[in-house]
Amino acid sequence: MECQLTGIVRQKPLNGDVLGVEAQYRKKKMYIKAKKGVVLATGGFGADVVMRSKYDPRLTSEVPTTNVATATGEAIVYAEDLGADVSGMDFIQLLVACNFFTKQYGSLANLGIDAAIFVNTNGKRFVPEDGRRDVLAEAVLKQPQKVLLWMADDTCQKRFNPEITEAIIKDGYSFRADTLEDLAKI
Repeated sequence: MECQLTGIVRQKPLNGDVLGVEAQYRKKKMYIKAKKGVVLATGGFGADVVMRSKYDPRLTSEVPTTNVATATGEAIVYAEDLGADVSGMDFIQLLVACNFFTKQYGSLANLGIDAAIFVNTNGKRFVPEDGRRDVLAEAVLKQPQKVLLWMADDTCQKRFNPEITEAIIKDGYSFRADTLEDLAKI
């Protein structure tokens, strides 16, 4: 919404009521006074590598994120600076759907799991594809290069736009093989 939180205002730095927030809207500074309280609902911090690896050291810059670039946790930092306690910071929800090459959200992840097999970079299946997101993420983080690769059959291909599929293959982000033997050579 083009509005950025720039601070939280409290009666005194480490005690007293929270009086409101400071923000910037289209380069204009503003103050928003609290009536009953302040609820911080500014999103997560998945795009801030330093912050996320502080709470889960496995989430280094090698692990891509599907978060928007603005998910950097400033509100959490501002609140901690005023004495707020945080909990559950290591419960970072992961979606294992980034493109290994581009580090961006992978559209092929929308193909469905009923006709795909997840393998690691050694070609080994390592997790049930229909597992809970946390189970999938935990398994991926234990793999070489912390990545999963999708092996999909014709069922997946029929669900997806053929022009996009061809573009992804042409760009080298996906590969086609007619047999398992051909796939093993890739």
